[in-house]
Amino acid sequence: MFFKGIFTKHYRLVALSLIVVFIYGSMLWYIFPVEDGISWEGHLGGFLAGLMLAFVLRTEVPPIRKYAWEEDDYDEEADAFLRQFDENGNFIELPPEEVIPEESVRITYHFKENKESGSLE
Repeated sequence: MFFKGIFTKHYRLVALSLIVVFIYGSMLWYIFPVEDGISWEGHLGGFLAGLMLAFVLRTEVPPIRKYAWEEDDYDEEADAFLRQFDENGNFIELPPEEVIPEESVRITYHFKENKESGSLE
């Protein structure tokens, strides 16, 4: 995770891996021969394989999305949400908007008489 974060410049992964190293930091020394009976070759192989796979399998990190209020041309006066607050940040209750009734729908049925049977279709 550390090298993946370095290669992709995604520093949250670097921070997470450093926290893990802080918690399990003593295990890092076992990639070197410190004590007989402990397979330091396996730990060193895992370290090198992780480094290699982080380099080979790196992907592009999606760009951080900017919200509308972070844009340079943002107009606070045109924002319907911000109009609900005064200059001190207090909520202002706006009067309810007048509901305009829609025109009623008129359905017209046209019946054709079936000339063979004399019934309506």
